[in-house]
Amino acid sequence: MIHDPKNTYLFDEYTKANLDKMLDQVSFFPQIELGITVNDFVIEERSLSQLFVPVASFDDDRKKNRNEEMVAMIEGIVYPWFGIGYRID
Repeated sequence: MIHDPKNTYLFDEYTKANLDKMLDQVSFFPQIELGITVNDFVIEERSLSQLFVPVASFDDDRKKNRNEEMVAMIEGIVYPWFGIGYRID
């Protein structure tokens, strides 16, 4: 998670500990071929980042920090619009 769950629409009813526990039990397949890093989403895509905020990133131990990881989930800043990155296999 990039933000505390209470500051999101998607996970606002979870505590951080409960959400971490739940997400650890889910299988994610983050080998997406095309995506955007958290840093590029916020800095390079300014018009997009005025509408959406990255909520979660795909965990990648090879990256130094979350800013270098690929965006996994976004949500609207004003409106409850959501986007979830996935790979169709």
